[in-house]
Order: sequence, then C-alpha cells, then structure tokens
Amino acid sequence: MKSEKDNLLYNKNVIVTGGAGFIPSHIVDNLVNRGAKVTVIDNLSEGKIENLNDSINHIEFIEGDICNRKLLEKIVKNAYMIYHFAGNANVPRSVDDPEYDFRNNIQGSFFLLESLRKFNNKCKVVFASTAGVYGPPRNIPMNENDPVNPISPYGASKLSCEKIGLSYDHCFGIRFLPVRIFNSFGPRQPRYVIYDLIKKLKKNNKKLTVLGTGDEIRDYTYVGNTAEMIIELSKLKNIYSKPVNICSSLPIKIKDLVNIILDVLNLKNTTIDFTGQSWPGDIKVLLGDNKRLLSLINYKYDKNDLVKGIKELVKEIE
Repeated sequence: MKSEKDNLLYNKNVIVTGGAGFIPSHIVDNLVNRGAKVTVIDNLSEGKIENLNDSINHIEFIEGDICNRKLLEKIVKNAYMIYHFAGNANVPRSVDDPEYDFRNNIQGSFFLLESLRKFNNKCKVVFASTAGVYGPPRNIPMNENDPVNPISPYGASKLSCEKIGLSYDHCFGIRFLPVRIFNSFGPRQPRYVIYDLIKKLKKNNKKLTVLGTGDEIRDYTYVGNTAEMIIELSKLKNIYSKPVNICSSLPIKIKDLVNIILDVLNLKNTTIDFTGQSWPGDIKVLLGDNKRLLSLINYKYDKNDLVKGIKELVKEIE
C-alpha cells in the first residue's frame, strides 16, 4: 500500500477501536496511507476482518473487546490518538436489547477513558457519536448548539458517552472530540437504508417495500469523505472538547433516494410500497448543519458522490 506521509500522523501510534467495521475500516485505510502505525482492536461481533483486506499487512490487529480492561490498559500506554468506534451502531437492536447497547457503548467507553486516565492522559480521543443524540429536531438543519433529546437507547447511550468523555477532558486533560456522524454510505456497508433497499431489489426487482412514508429526510455522506473529514479534524489543536457534525447538509427524501437507486439498477417497472411506519426510535428528519465543520477544514462536496457511492455498493451486494 502506497504511503502518503502526513507530518502530524506519520509514524504515530494510533488505535482504532471497532476498526473492522464499516466507517472505521475506511479510517484505518486512510491512516495507513498517511504513514501512521495503526493498531485495530475489534471483537468481530459486527465488524468483518475482510473490511481490512487493503491494510491488514500494514497494521497490528487485535481480536478483543473494549470491555476487557486489562487489554485496554496494555495497548493504550503508547497511543498518540484513538479513534473510538467500537460499540453498537444499530438503532433497532438498541430498542430490542438496550442492555447490549448500554454495555457495549457506555461501559466500553468508560473502560477506555479510565485506562487513559491511569496510563496515558496525553492521548487524544475522537469519539464516533451520532446525529441520533439530537432526537426530533427543533431546528432544521440541526447544529451543534441545538438541544439534545435522543429518543432511542442508541442515541441515549451515545450522548452518555459524549458527556462522560467531555468530563474526562475537563477533569483529567484527555482531549476528547465527539464527531456526530449523520448518514454515511458506500463500500463495506453492512445495513441501513441504502444497503437494505439494494439488497431487497436484488432479490426481487418487481416490488419494493420501504419502511415509512418516503417523506423522511436524510443527509448522506460518502464513507471515504466521512473518514477523511474525521481524520482532518483530529489533527487540529483547538477543536477538542466540542462536538462537530459530520454531514453533507444535502437533504434527500427517502422516496427520491429510492428513485436514484432504481435508476442506477436500470429498473423501470418496480412497484413501490411504503409501509407508512418506520422502526421505533427512528427520527423523521436527519439533516445536519455543517458550518462548523467547513469552518475548520477545507472540504468541498461533490453532489455526484451519492450516485457514485451507490454504484460502488451495488457491485458489492449479491
């Protein structure tokens, strides 16, 4: 793998928790390309080792759980930066099994921060939070100063992690950056709306059943862009201690998204059936304000990324 030396990350010891997952595996690839020394810890309960195929020969991979305190205490001692993605990222599962969600998200994050407090409080932590912390929006688009009112156990657990992390930032000097990720999509995606729609259409292209009314609004960012933005933010000195939205601020209704996917698949006669109801904990409008993000890093969006990313994902799904 060709390395493009990054003066701030080159040869630095960097940990990615949950690094075999969808978004974090792209983080890993990006870090390796920058010349960082990357350690991935993942219990592979949801992540896939295949997601790391491009980087596996350039990283240290540890199959382990972040709820294992002894393991954490061993690996964090020399870390310069931790991108913390380990935990449950499935909203419906958090509703079905809140204990699983809280244990993996809150307890795991607490153990990580405690390990740093004891052994390496100079380490920086970038925490993968979610737009779900906002709950139903009071303002559209949602910005980082809006009230937070999560309506799912998943959103509540992520907000709890944010608050715990920021308290450790304040009390113990552990630099902590919550990045509130909206909707990412692209290669290696294991679930979520775009993946599920493509999967259904590959099984049956005559009829497509879609949860909700179709008027739900989402804000999609290509996963490679998500990874790039998070890493660029993490390099800034004065960004820590405040959340930042990771989003495109480009709204799209689910019914319009369905039509784009049908066009990519060249399907003309598919019957669309909207159920009228979505899953418990679903937020009808997820549209982020990215002004803070774009004031911090130099980044330009390509509106064609949605179609390009869908085409890439179509190739992966059987």
